Amino acid sequence: MTIAQRIFDVLGGEKTIHRQVVEIKDFYEMINEGLPIQSANHLIETCQLTQETMLSHMGISRSTISRMKKNDPDSKLDRDASDHLYRVAYIFARACELFDDEEVALSWLHRPQVALNNESPFNKLVNLNGVSQVERQLELIEYGVYD
Repeated sequence: MTIAQRIFDVLGGEKTIHRQVVEIKDFYEMINEGLPIQSANHLIETCQLTQETMLSHMGISRSTISRMKKNDPDSKLDRDASDHLYRVAYIFARACELFDDEEVALSWLHRPQVALNNESPFNKLVNLNGVSQVERQLELIEYGVYD
């Protein structure tokens, strides 16, 4: 499975997104147009995150997301929230690719890491700097260098 396909699947696949994805670049327009709210649910479930954690990371309140779902269950997230969902899905897909095992990847992503100031990689994904730190740790592991 390609990394693009894994990201697509964790965001709900064609059933949720209603498009095909072949390459990473295919996500560009989808993010700008907004990913469906249901993509967040798929990501939360697959990555074993709490809704509160994901909403906090995206900067969206529970009442806002509830109102969006109530008014239009097929509504889309704004570009910033969609971009954040994509980044979390990308890091998850990258970890799965590196560890070659979804359970091992999830364990690493949820476990505090010394190199990340004893925070879990998932907790670091609140902004671009944190995403960069997690990506760097994955690269170091990939090349056999532990920071």
